[in-house]
Amino acid sequence: MQKIKSCNYHQNKKTGRMLLTRAIKSVLSQSYGNWTHVIINDSENKNKTK
Repeated sequence: MQKIKSCNYHQNKKTGRMLLTRAIKSVLSQSYGNWTHVIINDSENKNKTK
């Protein structure tokens, strides 16, 4: 009984860490996408004003 409990705990810890890294990655990729979007728009606007 005790063994199953500890195994379950480790399993939850593992999935929790995986979800956390996945969330961080998605946030990073989103902000990265936003940055590239801003940079592209900025360069386009500069070309228009020239």
